[in-house]
Amino acid sequence: MKIGIVGLGLIGGSLGLKLQSLNHTIYGVANNEFNEKKAKEKKIANFISCDLSLLKECELIILALPIKDLINPSERLVASIPKESIVTDVGSVKEVKNHDNTRNS
Repeated sequence: MKIGIVGLGLIGGSLGLKLQSLNHTIYGVANNEFNEKKAKEKKIANFISCDLSLLKECELIILALPIKDLINPSERLVASIPKESIVTDVGSVKEVKNHDNTRNS
């Protein structure tokens, strides 16, 4: 399967490596050239770019982005997702405040 991963940090990178080991073709989108270079060095995906057009052939797209970027995705990101593809996310919250303003991890 052709799988796109937007966000190649810890979660997106781990998914890219595992999905490649299961013989999927991974298209990884990095947020900047420095992270693109690091992802290529670590072979996190088969194809890696900062260009969202990389997603055009993907059947499944995984968004591995910060919560703020999942809640308010860029227009460029939304426009780059093929209408036929399945989209999911792996957003996580690192800290939650209780009603009494104490923090839980």
